[in-house]
Amino acid sequence: MTALFAFTLGWWSHQALRPGNSGTNPTELPPRAHSGGLETPASQDFKLLPLVELRDRLAAETKTGIWQNTRFWEQTLALLPSSDAGKLARGLRDVLTSPLQIDLRQALLIRWSERAPEEAAAFLEELSLSNSTKLSSVLAIASVWAGSNHERALAWTATLNSDRERNDARVAVLSRWAESDPLQAAAQALSIEPGLIRASAVQGVLLNWPAEELNAAVSWVKKLPNDPLRLQAIDLLAGRLAETDPTAAIHFAEELPAGSSRQNAVRSALSQWSMRDPAAAWTYANALAAGGVRNEFLSTIAYSWYQQNPKEALARVQGMPAGSARAHTLRNLIGQLAEDDPEEALEYVRGVTSSTERDTLLQSVATSLAYVDPTLAAAFAAALPAGPRQNSAYASIAAGLTRQNPEKAIEWAKTLPDGGARRNALENVITFLAEVDPRRASTLIAGFPASQGRDQLTSTLAGQWAQSDPAAARAWVTTLESAQARESGFVAIGHQLLNSDTQAAFSLAMQSGLRGEAQSSLLSSIAQTLVTEAPQTALTQASQLPAGPLREAFLSGLVMGMSENEPTTAAAFVQRMEPGESRDQAISLVASSWAMAHPEAASRWITTLPPGTATDQAVQSLVSQWVTADADATLRWASSLTPGPQRDNALITYAEYLSTTSPATAVNALSRIMDSERRLQITEVVARNWLAVERKKAETWLTRSGLPVERQRALLTDIDSNRPR
Repeated sequence: MTALFAFTLGWWSHQALRPGNSGTNPTELPPRAHSGGLETPASQDFKLLPLVELRDRLAAETKTGIWQNTRFWEQTLALLPSSDAGKLARGLRDVLTSPLQIDLRQALLIRWSERAPEEAAAFLEELSLSNSTKLSSVLAIASVWAGSNHERALAWTATLNSDRERNDARVAVLSRWAESDPLQAAAQALSIEPGLIRASAVQGVLLNWPAEELNAAVSWVKKLPNDPLRLQAIDLLAGRLAETDPTAAIHFAEELPAGSSRQNAVRSALSQWSMRDPAAAWTYANALAAGGVRNEFLSTIAYSWYQQNPKEALARVQGMPAGSARAHTLRNLIGQLAEDDPEEALEYVRGVTSSTERDTLLQSVATSLAYVDPTLAAAFAAALPAGPRQNSAYASIAAGLTRQNPEKAIEWAKTLPDGGARRNALENVITFLAEVDPRRASTLIAGFPASQGRDQLTSTLAGQWAQSDPAAARAWVTTLESAQARESGFVAIGHQLLNSDTQAAFSLAMQSGLRGEAQSSLLSSIAQTLVTEAPQTALTQASQLPAGPLREAFLSGLVMGMSENEPTTAAAFVQRMEPGESRDQAISLVASSWAMAHPEAASRWITTLPPGTATDQAVQSLVSQWVTADADATLRWASSLTPGPQRDNALITYAEYLSTTSPATAVNALSRIMDSERRLQITEVVARNWLAVERKKAETWLTRSGLPVERQRALLTDIDSNRPR
């Protein structure tokens, strides 16, 4: 590799870097980048170095570690002509293939893409990069390209190699397109096949819709079909409106039909309004109908108000009706006050007449002060009666004190009486020491009774220790007497190694003595990671495992990893597997993942599967995913299935999911369910949820729902008897 790198630089220095070969004026300031953090202008006295020197400097910096985008490089990239950024990238080809140099690759590709995105994209395809490493560069080019020519950028995304690259890049282009022409970008987003990708594209468009044109966004969203995508768009748009005009956001929310979508829109608006005018927001929320929603809104406003005027906020909260909302809000405000002014907080708590409320506030104060002044916090905690509240407060204090002085924390924890308080405090000490002094933590664990959470502490310490010294962590776990403790420790080390050395994790899973579910679970996680980094290596490793549970677990992980990025490949792979439980589970996994991105393609594949448990599970997975993006298409497909249990399961899954978000839509599936008793059961579920949000409409529908009159009466009686008074 070194020889090749030297040859490349040598040839490049004679060809691309010859004087006068750049074709541009090196002192000409090119257009500033629109993404990637390259908008820092160069100072007037900054001089751009020749390309040969820039190349050599980059080569030297990357040899010693990860490239840092310093002030020098910010100024250089601001002055560097786009074509020269391409020459630098070509000359540093081997450097840019390193996963560590993602920042440098992004910076050069972004600069290059400003004038020649086709060239930058072609160069990226020449690099030997893993799918996950390459994706960020694809998105960078897509976003910059869309800023100059969104139509050509969109056409380019269709030529990309993997489904994930094509989908994510398309979303990036449409998000950027929305900055200049949101209505056209929105139309393009809706032209995408229903599913997760279309939902992501709509989200990207709305997030980048110019603030001064949000009225057009409101009109567009109101015209969307009444399905989950519309609900998601409403939630997002309400949040954006609230950022600039909370009252307009409130008016927008009030025009929506009653239900969770309207509540979420009001919630977003009030959150922003309370930052600007908490008194006005409080007046609005306080005028709402009594209940949990109003209490939640008042709590949200109180938190914002406290930041501006603690006394006024506390006074308003004190006037709230007694109940969980008042108690929760007051507890959080007093906790904040304890950090700002402990004496005032203590004075307030002393004046509380209710012993239950006083204990609750004492715990809140102790927890809030635990990291600020653990000694004072301990005094508050000591005033609590022995029990869960005091134990929880002591645990927080132990964590705060350990960060200041671990030895002092250990000595303090040992002074506590035997029991839950002492145990919780020592657990927090050990958890912190696992990060800073694992050997000291291992000594403490050795004296910890097995019945008091020792295995969990072992797992925590092993995982933390493996970040800095996996060999030492493994050696320590090997010495443990408890088989269960060894198992939890090895599993924690294995999962930590997944972030740095997949092969080392595999070796540990096979050679550490792990058995049963712990070993299988770890192997599945290893395969899921490995197949995205090195697919061929993962397949080879799977073929070398002997037939049995371990191989099945590894194959399950392979399928899960493949299905996230390449569901078509995963589908072909699972159909070549041996029939059995592993194959059934793999089919369900592929169906679930595929349905997120391309539900219609997944539905076509599912219809080719033979009848059985695996197909039944795949159908339910598909419906659960698809219904969130396109309820109408989901219902059409479910209804097209052959009448029988499988079709009933699909229709019931559809109705059950929509019953909580759009019960009026959910009812469309009920009459098509063949099994009469199951149809009546799901009818009750839909009716109960609809009655909770739209009583009159739901009652009208209920009379013609087909539910027997006696069951209708029983349902209404049950709902009325449990209604808050």
